Amino acid sequence: MIYSSGILIALVIQCVALISLTGPSVQAISPHSSYSSIGVHHPADSSPFDDIREVDNKLKFYEQQLCRIKAETERLEKKKEVLISQRGKTTRVLSPNAPKPIGPYSQAVMLNNQVYVSGCIGIDPSTGGLVHGGIEEQTVQALKNLQAILSAARSSKDRIAKTTIYVTDLAQYAVVNKLYASFLEQGETTGEDLVLPARTTVQVSALPLGALVEIDAVAGIF
Repeated sequence: MIYSSGILIALVIQCVALISLTGPSVQAISPHSSYSSIGVHHPADSSPFDDIREVDNKLKFYEQQLCRIKAETERLEKKKEVLISQRGKTTRVLSPNAPKPIGPYSQAVMLNNQVYVSGCIGIDPSTGGLVHGGIEEQTVQALKNLQAILSAARSSKDRIAKTTIYVTDLAQYAVVNKLYASFLEQGETTGEDLVLPARTTVQVSALPLGALVEIDAVAGIF
């Protein structure tokens, strides 16, 4: 396998770090070298076989570390190739925990480390119909569907950059706003570190399936 100079340098640095953590540095061995000079402890009552075993154990340890480093390097190289191949290419997101698309669109698509989530309404994935109740129940379900799609795209509510909320009656928006705020505050980031996403809210004359609220989002990917 051919490694780039950067990877080889990283391998050498990690090997040196490992050696420095496991004992004195290993020097060239000559017939006149002392046991202590090569990092081997030689008690008076030990035999040469004990010293050989100690050296063998260190060699095995270093070999294991090198194998792990090489394996991790290969994994990262493959991941890099995948990311490069996906750059500028849209990838479909499909979560089994969110409603299937009811038209010619995807639940979401990923492009250049971002995920674009289609509008989510209060559909229960298990029934394919709107949840029973009013705008409160529909908002809760719409946010659940949004969360499921974000998770499937390796994202989260903490990485949402922009949302758009559509309602059929702005007079009921206070209910939606309260539930939306609670949804964001329950993420991994809280308090002063919480960055609320940008948002647009509009009133529309009607929404698919007679829904009362719809929410779409754009978010970053881990």
